[in-house]
Amino acid sequence: MEAIGCSADAVESPGGILLFKLKSPKKPTQRLIHACSQQEAESESCATNPARKTSRFATCGETGLVSAGMCYNLLMAASGKTAEKEFYEPIKEYLENAFIEKFGNCYLEVTANGLFSDTLKQVVRNDIIFIFLGRKASPDLTGFIHTRGSEWVTVFEGSSIVKDFITVEIKREKITLQDVYQAKMYGDLFQAKYALLISPKPIPGEIRRLDQRLFFVTYRYMNGWYLHIGEWDSEANRMQEYRWLPKSPYKD
Repeated sequence: MEAIGCSADAVESPGGILLFKLKSPKKPTQRLIHACSQQEAESESCATNPARKTSRFATCGETGLVSAGMCYNLLMAASGKTAEKEFYEPIKEYLENAFIEKFGNCYLEVTANGLFSDTLKQVVRNDIIFIFLGRKASPDLTGFIHTRGSEWVTVFEGSSIVKDFITVEIKREKITLQDVYQAKMYGDLFQAKYALLISPKPIPGEIRRLDQRLFFVTYRYMNGWYLHIGEWDSEANRMQEYRWLPKSPYKD
């Protein structure tokens, strides 16, 4: 936490929640209150947290204690970086519009916290998959294209209304090979024809070369579909449509 001119020691609370005790709790604590939200941090945590635990805002004021989640959020703000969850809504809105333009409809929701709406649960063919999904292992966006064109179905009809499922995994940093297989796993669990992996960072050249030479990075052997890897333009709030690997999910 040297970025804001203070430092912190990790301490354990009686309830087992990992907290950080500020060595100079007055002014830094005030900055924390103003700079950090009281929301749960995403799965990434402060580099000073070896256990990689996150928790809700715990206590501040005289004690100088802050949660690991607040520590992470503060570091993001101090470094000028954007937390991953800040990409969810703009990417969701863009993809919805893109799929609607192609298919006439699209339903997407943010599922990064492991919570799935009744609408989504009712149309999933094999609901056993929800046993394996939770806060630490869920696609960031999940949804589907239904069979009724532009007409939204208001009466529950189960999985019969789904034409294709969509899963989207979003990464703040440069995409790794591990990210690729994580996104493919989500696509396979939902039997999603459209499995996407998106980052604001350029797709690494080694990922592109590996896909060209071995053809297994984006190909999904279970169903013959592809993982679509894309680049998000944070300034324009849109996808770099000419940069999809191996191809656009809604242009073919």
